[in-house]
Formats: sequence, structure tokens, C-alpha cells
Amino acid sequence: MLFSLTLPLGAYSSLYFAPYMTDVIGFDKASVSILGSVYAAVMLFVFLVINPAIPRTRIFSSILTGLALQGAAQLSIALMPDGFRFPAVLSVALYAFGYGVYMPFFTAFFADISEGNEIARVFAFAQTVTSALSAVIGAVSGFIYEFSPRLIFLITALCLLGSACIMTGFIIKERSEKKVREAGEEQAEQEAEGS
Repeated sequence: MLFSLTLPLGAYSSLYFAPYMTDVIGFDKASVSILGSVYAAVMLFVFLVINPAIPRTRIFSSILTGLALQGAAQLSIALMPDGFRFPAVLSVALYAFGYGVYMPFFTAFFADISEGNEIARVFAFAQTVTSALSAVIGAVSGFIYEFSPRLIFLITALCLLGSACIMTGFIIKERSEKKVREAGEEQAEQEAEGS
């Protein structure tokens, strides 16, 4: 849900992205379309070349890497001086790369941790809360952008950092529980052999 808030805020699909690139960074309106081409090309490259090469066992590191790259891209966009067009293109490419790595692995992970009817309930809950929060963000974000266009992208970077922290906490918890389960199974096997 926290990650979903980044989409209406500062991501490529954001309502504020094109105005920010023209008003603050200095792209003319025709040149902004180049960013769309870069975004699409990088995403296609990630989906066709990078993701198939990533082993299934690297799901957690792929999720965290994707979040880190997106956060770095949003932060660089927020802190970029006026008129820095080429770095802006690189930031869009970095964001697309991070999103392309993150999204399929997170979707697969989310499906793995939910089974049967539970996954439908979890998705429904997540979508409902996300929609409600997005409506609030949509109402407030216009005032934020008017106050400071860069703040939108800083908030997005913080949301991505928060997502990475939550995900890291989950990974640590999951791994410690796995160790406990494996130790219990090993002990049960030893007891069975002893008897």
C-alpha cells in the first residue's frame, strides 16, 4: 500500500512528472516525449533480458534492489538543479529499471505468501486502502506541488525508503522463522532416529 502511493505522486505515470520536467528541469513540451521512449525502452530491456536472468532464489534481493533504484531516481530528480536535462533522462531510466525489476518479483512474492481465498481478501483490502489513500493524496498533492514541486519527489523517495524498511523487516522475520522451523525439523529427525 505504501509503495502504491508512489504512483500518483512522483513516478513516471504521475500527473506532476511532465509539468515538473518542463517547468523546473527545463524540457520543452515536445522533448518530454523522449522520456516516455526512454522509460519504455528500459522497461522492455529489463523484462526481456534482466528479469529472466535473475534466479527465483534472489526474489528478496530483487525486490530491495528495485526499491533502492526507484528511491535513488526519485531523490535525484528532487535534488537535480534546473536545466540538467541529461541527468533527468538517466533518472527516468534508473526509475524504469528499478520498477521493472521490483514489480514482477513483488507480485510473485505477494502471491506466494497468500494462498487460496486469502489472496483475494488481501488484494481486496490492499486495493481498498490504496484507493482511499490515493484519493487523499490526490487532493493534498496539488497543494504540495504548488508549495514546492521538488517536495512531491522527496515524499515519493521517502515512501520508497519506507517500503524498503518494511520489506527488510519482513525478510529478517521470515528468515529467522525459517531457521527456527528447520532447527525444529532437524531436532525431530534426531529424536526419531534415537528412538
